[in-house]
Amino acid sequence: MNTTKRVVVIGTGAGGLAAAAYLARDGFDVLALEQAEHLGGYLNPFRRDGFLFDPGVHYVGECSPGRIMHEVLTGLDIDPTALFCELEPDGFDVYQFPDFEVRACRGLDEYRARLSALFPHERDGLVRLFDVVRRVDELVSMTSMKLGWSTLKGLAQLPFVMRWASRTFDELLLAHIADPRLRAVLAAAGGDYGLPPGRASAIVGLQLLAHYAHGAFFPRGGSGALRDALVGAAERHGARFRTRARVARILTDDGRASSVILDTGELIAADVVVSDVNPVRTLGQMLDPEIVPRAMRKKLANIEHSLGVCGLFLGMRRDLRAHGLGRFNVWSHSGWNIDAEYAPVFEGRLPDDPMLFLSPNSLKDDSGAMAPAGSSTLEIVTMAPYSMFKRWSGKPCGERGPEYQAEKTRIADWMLSTLERRWPGLVGDVVVQEVSTPLTDEHYTLAVEGGIYGPAMTPAQTGLRRFRPVTFVPNLVLAGAGVFGDGVAPCLYSGRVAAAVAAREVAPARRRLLRGRSSSGSRGTPAGAST
Repeated sequence: MNTTKRVVVIGTGAGGLAAAAYLARDGFDVLALEQAEHLGGYLNPFRRDGFLFDPGVHYVGECSPGRIMHEVLTGLDIDPTALFCELEPDGFDVYQFPDFEVRACRGLDEYRARLSALFPHERDGLVRLFDVVRRVDELVSMTSMKLGWSTLKGLAQLPFVMRWASRTFDELLLAHIADPRLRAVLAAAGGDYGLPPGRASAIVGLQLLAHYAHGAFFPRGGSGALRDALVGAAERHGARFRTRARVARILTDDGRASSVILDTGELIAADVVVSDVNPVRTLGQMLDPEIVPRAMRKKLANIEHSLGVCGLFLGMRRDLRAHGLGRFNVWSHSGWNIDAEYAPVFEGRLPDDPMLFLSPNSLKDDSGAMAPAGSSTLEIVTMAPYSMFKRWSGKPCGERGPEYQAEKTRIADWMLSTLERRWPGLVGDVVVQEVSTPLTDEHYTLAVEGGIYGPAMTPAQTGLRRFRPVTFVPNLVLAGAGVFGDGVAPCLYSGRVAAAVAAREVAPARRRLLRGRSSSGSRGTPAGAST
């Protein structure tokens, strides 16, 4: 392979890092550009007074042999067994409702049996539902060993996928389960994709159930360990990284991507450009608008962005295991109607009684690196509307004024008072307290409107209706949450696929074919720290 071929990777989230590492491994000259001060996107932790916090990673699935995470990492000579420690197999997620609690466990048969014991009148419906989940799990296993959009396109033709591709998760649950309480339990972790069941794609709801069927895991030492492993794999093969290098434009020559321009005016030539940035920014803001096909302009203009979040990061001089927490997450719900719980957020305000996600990351990590001895970290997250914070958007960090700081204090008090009502005495001995808002994600990761999951995972924006790795511009390839969906595993896989696509883009015959398609337009119409 001609090692003089240069690839510029824009963004170093999970997808960008995987793409950079694989392309470097395969002999390309790789330069990865990151607009922030540190590499990693949502894999980048932050430290305060001896406590280490992970804004973007709380658990991952697919780490066992034959699964996506395992295959992508081992392909880079990264050992997932050494990198990850498993969460509590008998209950890695705890779903709390008023006077009721369910623990999600490893194994589809085991989890179905647990739910059947709690809801014996729904035993038959659970059998039928988990049969669908099992088939999704088998498809995930198949795709972990294959690459390319054509593979996913073929899988999408399977009857049960086609049946549910345009429907919501709530519709799928209603077709199998009559008890609204059980439907709420099955949708309780919807914060992992940021939507209630009435708005989420049926496919993404199924994928989440399948994703943790083989257990849930946490990077040993925190998310930075995963980032460092990916960066190390890339650098061992010669990849180079630059921080504080924000790409303003992607230029084309003879119809293909040929270079990028930084916001400083510096021009960097490239044979291929891989963008790990939200497709709305990549295709809608970085390219010359005149080369964007009309159908794509319409698609970009009508994208529904995912919701933002508010996060509360606590470092406490206490062992939270003595207060009932452990190697698991807690999804604390105010009631059984999850769509109603989300409704105020879609109306532009915070709920009076919100869903809270509790993640004691230091208890999940067996290395002891995330908190001082006898101490613990706790990260509390809830969904939040970007519109509440839009008036401060565009202002530099630290210059948003006292009203913004007062709003953050109000949000922290609201989250803490909610948690105290549901779990009295859990929080205490606090020595570190940081608050994030959707503006935090907008600043550090360029999340459009603070949406942490890229385009929202609705039926209209899932599967083949999402963005393709191959774009209407030859030699411009997409990776990240806008391609296969949000989460570490889908983003890593998107980077692996992007690397394979980028390698094909520079093949002369392929380039001529794509240039012809570009001319015809056929490729342009596809179906933290606190601030």
